[in-house]
Amino acid sequence: MITSLMTTDPDQSRQDEKLAGSHEPSAPGSNGSRENILLFSGVGLVLLAVAMALSNIFA
Repeated sequence: MITSLMTTDPDQSRQDEKLAGSHEPSAPGSNGSRENILLFSGVGLVLLAVAMALSNIFA
């Protein structure tokens, strides 16, 4: 397993293929709102965790 990763074989067929849809800019209206919702929910979860930690400290 590891030895196959360490070889210097010039064969390019072993390299990982690019995933479809990775690092592509999102078109307006397609995934832009979904990314914003995920961002805001992540920020909300962080704020909730901070608030819960502070309430435990000051209780």
